[in-house]
Amino acid sequence: MPALAKYLASQQGNTSQNKYVEPENVALYLPSQIAIAETRVTLCGKFLIKIEEDLRVGQAHDALDDLRRQLRNRMFANQFKVKNVVGQHPLTRARKWQATIDDRVIVAKHNYRRARAALLTLRGPGHWEEELQELLDDDVRALNERALTEQEKANRAHMLQAVGHPNAEEVLSQRVDGTVQLGEGQRTISWIWYQGGLVSGEGDDLQMHEALRIEWAKACARALRWWEEVVLLDEEMRRSIEFCEWQAKWWVMQDGKSTAHDGGMREGLSAYAAEQAAANRALTANWTLRWADVRRKAKDVVDSDALPTPSSFSGDSTTSSGSSSSITPIIDVFLEEEDEGFGDGD
Repeated sequence: MPALAKYLASQQGNTSQNKYVEPENVALYLPSQIAIAETRVTLCGKFLIKIEEDLRVGQAHDALDDLRRQLRNRMFANQFKVKNVVGQHPLTRARKWQATIDDRVIVAKHNYRRARAALLTLRGPGHWEEELQELLDDDVRALNERALTEQEKANRAHMLQAVGHPNAEEVLSQRVDGTVQLGEGQRTISWIWYQGGLVSGEGDDLQMHEALRIEWAKACARALRWWEEVVLLDEEMRRSIEFCEWQAKWWVMQDGKSTAHDGGMREGLSAYAAEQAAANRALTANWTLRWADVRRKAKDVVDSDALPTPSSFSGDSTTSSGSSSSITPIIDVFLEEEDEGFGDGD
């Protein structure tokens, strides 16, 4: 946009010309960031405006797809937790996984809102809003979730703020419940499920299982990488210990090989070799003891084969009637990869 520099100078003056701005904070000045329509057309031209419109439409649809996918994951995660997870430690791990999904839902929601706000600036109100509607907090819910009542919102806000939840205001519309509550004569499905024609009564439609297949593939890839890292780390530990053992034996063999004629020199070299051998034996003993528990835990992983492929699981989740057995491998692999591991930096 050749005229953009002149426009910015007229808007900002000379106050910010020499001011340093971090690269991540530099404004891109897309057409949607110019509020006045006439000025936007003059500076950008209709061609650039059309390019950003197409970009924002795709961004909005991608954000909706990601939002629906994460809501499906949340629905199946809660169903799996209720049916299969028992005990304090597994419940803590499951809740951590659910919190990760909640954060992804929030990110997708804000991505859609930003894309729609840019479209509203570029296009103004119109028929396109029937497809890309305004996304309220109460609209962000899965097929088996309902909007919270005002009393439930107040109670939940108090609870989340009491425990210091970083996104207390973001998760007030979340509620997993498959039954009609007292005073709830009917339930309205959020428009995000009508937008793509994805409504399904029991949550066993093809697109839901397709979303889970995608998540399974991604989780399986991460789990395979984790398995590889465990194997490599165990091998590095084994080689480090064996090298120190070899090094200690090598220093012992050097004792007496000196060709020096001076007796004091030979004695000094012999003492140095003994010192180095003792140091390597100490390293061997220290590392063996320190790494024993880790290597014992890793032994089952190292001795096992890589994770099975999707075809090895019996049954086809596409044709199943919402049975938990078809989705158990998906959830199980995801939990193991996200929350456990040796030296995992995630």
